[in-house]
Order: sequence, then structure tokens, then C-alpha cells
Amino acid sequence: MRIQANTVLITGGCSGIGKIMARRCLEKGARQVIIWDINEKAIAETVAELSRLGKVCGFRADISDAGSVQDAYEATRAACGDVDILINNAGIVANNRNSPSRPTPTSTTPSTSTPRARCTSPCATSRT
Repeated sequence: MRIQANTVLITGGCSGIGKIMARRCLEKGARQVIIWDINEKAIAETVAELSRLGKVCGFRADISDAGSVQDAYEATRAACGDVDILINNAGIVANNRNSPSRPTPTSTTPSTSTPRARCTSPCATSRT
């Protein structure tokens, strides 16, 4: 699938590889890039920085919380329409000194160390 003229959603898109992918998608001609991240300040900064390259929207989403994912999905769908490409970059990192203090995810929450973690996000639902 080509990036050009598609809407791309990137989870964890405000830093590291996610932010690089957002920039590259815009450089490759994405119609719009949607960023989901847990850090609202970083979302605002990233949207401002990348908007010079094209259309960028950002929404707060905590991927360890199904309700937060559902809320972000509904806000994204209302504001941006359908997503063509999902780049699932966000992960739950245990004992990360840079992460906000939060309870440990439940045993049913996929983490970066869970092999074959399944995505249950409504954004990942294929369209026919």
C-alpha cells in the first residue's frame, strides 16, 4: 500500500520512531496524519511541528485503557473520517523512568513484551 493520498494513524506518534514515521508519511504525500499519544503536551508540540509538512491531527489515547482507545477512535472518526493505514507503534513499557506513574496494566493488556499481541482497536477493523 502506498502512503500517498491516504490517511495514516500512528499510535505513539509524538516521539522516537512514531514521530519519524509521521514525518516520513507527510513527506511521502499522506493526505493526513493522525497521531495518538498519551502525552497531551507532546501531541500539541508534534502537531505544531509537523503541520508545516501537511495536515496533522492529534488525539490523546492511552492504549492500555480500552475506554480511552474507544474515545480516541470516536473523536478521530468524527474529525478526520476513515483511516486507511494504521501504524501501531505505541507500547506499554514497564519500569520506564520517563513514563507517567500509572498502575501496572492488567494481565489481559498486551504489552511490548507480549508475543503475538492482538489489536482490538476499532481502527484495525478491515473495510470491505
